[in-house]
Amino acid sequence: MCAQIPGKGLLTDIINETHENARYLPEMKLPDNLVAVPSLTECVKGATLIVFCVPHQFLPPVLKELAKPGVLTKGARAISAIKGIEVDLKNAEIYTYPSILERKLGLPCSALGGANIALEVANEEFCETTCVRPPPPSPSTSPS
Repeated sequence: MCAQIPGKGLLTDIINETHENARYLPEMKLPDNLVAVPSLTECVKGATLIVFCVPHQFLPPVLKELAKPGVLTKGARAISAIKGIEVDLKNAEIYTYPSILERKLGLPCSALGGANIALEVANEEFCETTCVRPPPPSPSTSPS
């Protein structure tokens, strides 16, 4: 799932060597403690919180990989910063990405949204955001 930069190598190797994502955030210094990992499965191993910030067009292969048995930690939660919605014209349904993540992965998923773009965040410019979490599970009712 890792991008290959022609003539330069794997993007993850470049990020780990230069602490810069030349493809998506050129000339932006990334923190020294950030480590790029080429394997999605390895990246989420043992994680109890997964933050989804991928462009929506790249989500299907991510979901396919994460939905494999044993990949996700039991009890893990998710936060989606994926912008947009999916429209199912056949069934006249509209889905948010947190609802898609919940349905496909079985993880409770909060939504993180705002009018920010990655470059503004990387430049440490003023940004605002809203975080919405799913409601807690309904208590089970037992017959009296």
